[in-house]
Amino acid sequence: MTYQNEYNTRTSQSLLQIFMYTIDKNQITYNEYYELTGLNRADFTRTMTQFKQMLNTLNIKMNISPGTLPGELNQFEPNLYVINHLNEPYYLEYENVDPNELRKYSMVIVYCFLKLKKYVTLKSLSRIFPNFTKQRFSKLISKMKEVISEDVFKNELKSYIIEDVD
Repeated sequence: MTYQNEYNTRTSQSLLQIFMYTIDKNQITYNEYYELTGLNRADFTRTMTQFKQMLNTLNIKMNISPGTLPGELNQFEPNLYVINHLNEPYYLEYENVDPNELRKYSMVIVYCFLKLKKYVTLKSLSRIFPNFTKQRFSKLISKMKEVISEDVFKNELKSYIIEDVD
């Protein structure tokens, strides 16, 4: 089977940014998306479609639906999405997922592992992601550090961990 080679695509980063933002804010508009990513309206529509697909594919306990902007009652605003999540938005199921989709969702998967305090090493992730090398692992962690606000570092067990910065 042929796999895409990149783990750190703009799509992967956008999905992670939306995931983190919607957990905190429970909604996202195009303007908020633009502030996060700098990407245009067409990318927003495409990324939100992929975000919905990711939630279903990874069985993440979040629901997403179009919403209305406050003050504009009875008007449908397609550039607003409302997200509802259960108590544990970081739990996901990655078994039996297409390898190309795993690559696309890799940053979200690793972020969820970090938030759940799972063991995150090259060896543990190479069991999940196809063709996952040391260089891809290093680049993935590096690109994630650019996106997330928490500190990510190795602990004494050589596993990456996340520490919230308040």
